[in-house]
Amino acid sequence: MSANICSDHQNVCKHKSEKISVRNNVNIAKNNASAIRLVSIVLIALFQSHFVTIVSGVRESNELRNAREDVFSSTSKLEELVHNEFQVLDLLTTFTEYTIEKATMIKGYVDNQRRLLGNRKSAKDIVAHPVDAYVLTRRLTADWEDVQLALHAVSNYSTGVYSWIGSFREGSNFPQGDDLNGAAQALVRLQDTYRLNMASLTQGVVNPLQKSVVNSDSIKFEGVEGLTARDLLFLGKHAYSNGLYHRAIEWLQGAESVAAKESNGTMLLSEIAPSLQSAIDTHDDILERQGPQGTGWKTNPVPINPILSRSAKYNLTVPNTFQTKLFQRQTEEEETEHYVRLCRGEKLRPAMMEAQLKCRMKNDGSPYLIVSPLKIEEESHDPYIVIVHDFITEKQADALVELGKPKLRMSLHQNKNGTFTKSSVRTSKSAWIKDWEDKLMIKITRRVELVSGLKAFQPKEAEDYQIANYGLGGLYVPHTDHLMNNPDKSIYTQWERFVGDRIATLMIYLTNVGAGGGTVFPRAGVTLRPRKGSAAFWWNLDKSLVGDENTRHGACAVLYGDKWVSNKWIRSNEQFLKAPCGLHPLDKHKRP
Repeated sequence: MSANICSDHQNVCKHKSEKISVRNNVNIAKNNASAIRLVSIVLIALFQSHFVTIVSGVRESNELRNAREDVFSSTSKLEELVHNEFQVLDLLTTFTEYTIEKATMIKGYVDNQRRLLGNRKSAKDIVAHPVDAYVLTRRLTADWEDVQLALHAVSNYSTGVYSWIGSFREGSNFPQGDDLNGAAQALVRLQDTYRLNMASLTQGVVNPLQKSVVNSDSIKFEGVEGLTARDLLFLGKHAYSNGLYHRAIEWLQGAESVAAKESNGTMLLSEIAPSLQSAIDTHDDILERQGPQGTGWKTNPVPINPILSRSAKYNLTVPNTFQTKLFQRQTEEEETEHYVRLCRGEKLRPAMMEAQLKCRMKNDGSPYLIVSPLKIEEESHDPYIVIVHDFITEKQADALVELGKPKLRMSLHQNKNGTFTKSSVRTSKSAWIKDWEDKLMIKITRRVELVSGLKAFQPKEAEDYQIANYGLGGLYVPHTDHLMNNPDKSIYTQWERFVGDRIATLMIYLTNVGAGGGTVFPRAGVTLRPRKGSAAFWWNLDKSLVGDENTRHGACAVLYGDKWVSNKWIRSNEQFLKAPCGLHPLDKHKRP
């Protein structure tokens, strides 16, 4: 009996000794996996404030103190998010394993005590026996200390993990509600633009109707998982708020179908039904009063309500009302329709016009280009647009991407009043690289000059390189690169008046894009497909330095893949010898 008592007292001392040892001697703790985790608990508890300080430093270095950058508008930022999530998952995995280990020990204590107590009918029977009375005392002292240590350790660990993850999320710019809304709008836009099969999309499969938008060998792109009924309801509401009433109905009908198969779908069905009915009612009302399409809304050509659909005006055979309108002024609705159709891969130019376009090799007598001549593919004669294949190597393209990544910030769009603001018309992030920042930039600028025949090294000759990365559904609606369109030049800065407008644009594709992501010119009927290392070149001004409105162009939404581009905008005033005025006011440049 005496030996047992000593043994039990030794166990109590041993538990206390281990607790002190783990805190003060990490080397001893390494021999015991449980002790290692206990060290982690103590470290997290003691240095919690230091973690916050470190993460705060990350915030400052990323300028998150002043404004939070969204995540969804750049695939580079989304990739960072994946790496951040892995860090959180690793910590949660360790925490979960540790918690399960302690919970298993506590459950063993509970099960053992219930088994012992179960053999006695009452408390009086337990304490009547001297051994049982002693064991009761031991259970609530020595044995209980094990449980107490476990509970305390889990509590400390939980507090430390919770605090660290919270600080890490804040400092690492984790997505917030605005990002989820932006991602939902992007997915809705992709489905509408590329007419994605809703049944396939629900299962996580991107399967565009027009295969011409696919830039790779894949016909469809399969995801890891599909969309839940709750996801589809959320997306349907976003389609509704964006005026895509016909798409909202499709999303909500998909939500109904998926909810019927989910285990907890009954309750959700009662939430989906009124949203679907509201979308149908609004769809039919807008169609009746305003027609099937306009600025800010779009519906099916026929009402959903069967009674309304039998109306005489809907029973008539309605021809395709779209008519190609090239090389002339377009309304906003017409431009959007041309833009979307070109993005989907439709051909809008006559075959005769495309037949006149050629591919050729060009060296302009330059010693630099004799060995490696320019590979020119004509895309349009008026406006003059060409693709220069293999403008840079794939290795150089990768290097440009790496130069831009650390500097990425939200891309801004110039409003009609000339100010630059964040806008949904341009969803991407961009960085600016100066010519002298890296030896590679000097080589590329030299090649820019060879292609364009213009001067591009000095700030007064051309702008810095812009590196742009498009995110989930990333796009840029139609716009012109020439900016100084107001006859009253006094509204522009002194520097802008000194360097002049953007006479030409050279845009380098830095990645291949799996699907979508083209560059289209709605008024010229031109579609450029991204190919890594190639560059697009066009003139924004004619020889009289007047802006060419037929160069209005937009970046199509990225359907699948990663899109990076680099823009070099060349200014006009220093080019008077390289690009002289013409003899006729309408003369245009035709180089390269």
